[in-house]
Amino acid sequence: PSLLHVTALSLCLLSQLLRDALEEILTVREIKDNVLQVQLNGLLQTDDRIALKDITRQLNLENVVGERVFGSIAENLSFLLEALKTGDRTSSCPVLFVLDEFDLFAHHKNQTLLYNLFDIAQSAQAPVAVIGLTCRLDVMELLEKRVKSRFSHRQIHLLNSFTFSDYQEGVKDLLSLAPEFPDPQYSEKWNTNLQVLLENKSVEEVLQKQFNTSKDMRSLHMLL
Repeated sequence: PSLLHVTALSLCLLSQLLRDALEEILTVREIKDNVLQVQLNGLLQTDDRIALKDITRQLNLENVVGERVFGSIAENLSFLLEALKTGDRTSSCPVLFVLDEFDLFAHHKNQTLLYNLFDIAQSAQAPVAVIGLTCRLDVMELLEKRVKSRFSHRQIHLLNSFTFSDYQEGVKDLLSLAPEFPDPQYSEKWNTNLQVLLENKSVEEVLQKQFNTSKDMRSLHMLL
C-alpha cells in the first residue's frame, strides 16, 4: 500500500526534507515526466470541498469536470483519477498526494477525503501514493476506525534531540529584546526580569509540562 505518515517536531524542516527528497527523485527524467503531484495543506484546504477543488486545479482537470455535479467525494475523486488514464492501469498516470498539516484533515467532516484517498491508494483503481506530514505524535488517535483500516500504518518519526535546557534557551531567545532595541535601558531591565521569571519554579514546571507534551516550537509559540 502506497501510504506513508511522517511525524517530526518541526513541520517546516520536515516539508523541506520532503521537497529535497522529491527534487532528487525528479532528476530522473522518466519519473519527472510521468508523475503528477498534488500538494494540500490542512491550513488552506479547510474542508473537503475546497480540497477537491484544489486537487482538480492541480491536476489541470477543470475543463474535464466543467459543470458536472457529483453525488459523493468518492465519485468525484474516482472521476478525476479516471480522467488521467490513457489505457489500462499500467498506463495510468501516477499521482503523489502530499498532505501538509495532516492532522487538520482529520477534523474534516467524517474524514471523508482521507478515507477515499486511502481507499484508492490501497485498491487497484489507480497508481496513487499518499504522504501525510504532521507534528502530532498522536495523529493516529485522531483517525476514525474505517480510515485506520485503509491506512498502511507505515510511519516515520523524525525527532530532534534537544534537551529541556535547550528548550528553556529557546523560550529565552523568543522573549528577549535584541541588543539593538531602541531603548537600551528598557531592554536591559526587560531581559533581567525575564531571566528571573524563567528561574521561577512555577514557570519552569509549566515549561517542563509543555516540553514533555510537545517539543514542537509552534506549540511553544502558542503558549507564549
